[in-house]
Amino acid sequence: MAAADPQLCLGAPAGSVNLEFRQQLRRPGFELDVEAALAPGVTALLGPSGSGKTSLLRCLAGLEPRVSGRLRCAGQCWQDAGFWWPAHRRLLGYLGQTPALFPNLDVAGNLRFARRRAPVALSEGRAAQLYAALQLEPLLARPVAALSGGEARRVALGRALLRGATLLLLDEPCAGLDDASQRRFLSLLKSMVRRFELQVIYVAHNLAEAAMVADQACLLDAGRLRAQGAFDALATDLELPLAHATQPVGRLQGEVCGYREQDQLVELAVGDARLLVPDERRTLGSTATVVVPGAAVMLAHEPQAQGSVLNVLPVRVAGLAEAGPGRMLVRLRAQGGWLLAQITRYSAQRLGLVPGAALYAHIKAVAISEN
Repeated sequence: MAAADPQLCLGAPAGSVNLEFRQQLRRPGFELDVEAALAPGVTALLGPSGSGKTSLLRCLAGLEPRVSGRLRCAGQCWQDAGFWWPAHRRLLGYLGQTPALFPNLDVAGNLRFARRRAPVALSEGRAAQLYAALQLEPLLARPVAALSGGEARRVALGRALLRGATLLLLDEPCAGLDDASQRRFLSLLKSMVRRFELQVIYVAHNLAEAAMVADQACLLDAGRLRAQGAFDALATDLELPLAHATQPVGRLQGEVCGYREQDQLVELAVGDARLLVPDERRTLGSTATVVVPGAAVMLAHEPQAQGSVLNVLPVRVAGLAEAGPGRMLVRLRAQGGWLLAQITRYSAQRLGLVPGAALYAHIKAVAISEN
């Protein structure tokens, strides 16, 4: 089977970058058979250890020659019956738990290497856009050994995009980063995805990390695709193990309507309610999504006006499930999205919780993460 040379899709029109595949791999004691069609944006690849997440990334990257099946990216065939495009011809970037930069080159040398290997020459203007967006200019003369973990990941991301990558495969790229560096990297990744219409498959270290960036999710189990869909729906589905994780999360979306400078709190309009989030000043009218841990949600029949909890949202019970000895998990529908609440069975009984019940969710501002 013949295939045309890759075309640079960085900055392609919305909807033009997509991924369709069926990947099959057999090893002693393990079998992978996953079929999916992914929309543009960030897909969180989730599942327990040994479920096949890294193996699937390696198959998509062309690093597993024993793989069979089919693979199309951005309308271009990379693999099919009797045809397999090697890794160096695929317009993708693969970032693992370490950035894997060339230690013998400085930052500028690593980036020049990527540009020279791009199948289609990147214009100076587009390269300058990438340098600016990733804040690479101050790092160019630095040796790789002098970079912080967050800086090294920015350089690795820039190197992948300078090759003209239309697909990013990220395997726990925030491993080893502190919380502040992780938030900066994830915020930067989201802005790059929006700006350059990228397709990203993201294996996260935990569910909260995935919630910071994911648009959709694929849940693997023993080498098979157990569920696929919008991240919020899968993460709060009481029938799936994601909702029963040690630290389950929900997400809310709102519009920035104010900033309390003296308190460093951003105010979000979430439906008819207001949500206060610790954050730097954001543009008024912009949209923000926040991640809310299930353990940070307290439920009551009436809003509590006193105390240290700043946020009160009207919610409705969408479902309940056992979550261990004496514990319950409650799925809640709010105007701005879905929440989970981890409570005791005794609390659920005292509140008389049943599907459809109207309640108020009280959420501590310090527990909320902005993404």
